[in-house]
Amino acid sequence: MISIKKISLVSMTLIILFFVLQVNAKNNVSKPQIKSQEYNNQNKQQNWAIDVRYPKITLANTKNATDFNRWAKKTVMDQVNNFNKMFLEEDVDKSSAPYDLTVNYEVTFLNQDLVSVLFIESSYSGGAHGNKESYTLNYDLKKGKVLKLADLFKKNTNFVEIISKESITQILKKQGDNSVKEWVTEGAGRHIKNFTAWNISSIGLQFSFDPYQVASYAEGDFTTNVLYQKFPSKIQSPYFKAIKK
Repeated sequence: MISIKKISLVSMTLIILFFVLQVNAKNNVSKPQIKSQEYNNQNKQQNWAIDVRYPKITLANTKNATDFNRWAKKTVMDQVNNFNKMFLEEDVDKSSAPYDLTVNYEVTFLNQDLVSVLFIESSYSGGAHGNKESYTLNYDLKKGKVLKLADLFKKNTNFVEIISKESITQILKKQGDNSVKEWVTEGAGRHIKNFTAWNISSIGLQFSFDPYQVASYAEGDFTTNVLYQKFPSKIQSPYFKAIKK
């Protein structure tokens, strides 16, 4: 016969297993999930093609998910609309190389509080070479709002100076003998307008510099990473705690 003690042990094990499964199920539901969305179009007569991608997030908070998805789609489709507008307002040389617009993205950070997306656009609309552009979307999943770089820091602090100093040092090191210091200090100087393409990462803030911002087109684009420990705790906003969760 099975003893009461064994029955109790089995029952307790089943109860514990049930609660573990419930907790895991709850975590899986609340954890943000991202899938890619695509938009493709082409016009053989006008010799152009569009191929873009953007993220779509699933959250327990469906309102904030809808808002983020609207922003992500708008960020990319605004570029599509500008590309299409060009063919309505300009005489396009149909005999030139095919015109194209391509947008891909990278999620540089994602947790239950924050998501950071880097969009990378490449296009050709005539001329000697194509173009490359970086733009970003940093979003507070709890409050349902798009973040500005200044939101990560307390007011009237020197965060731009820290970012500028670190970025200039890294760019000059990467460029080596090919660097033009005046170009770098201008494009990564102490002005917040130079750091509009920024992302959150697990180790620090990432900044993207497109061709011509800190060097010639031939030198390409540059990325810098300013580690979180470079920012004194006294200038950090509560967002730093959300990042480090």
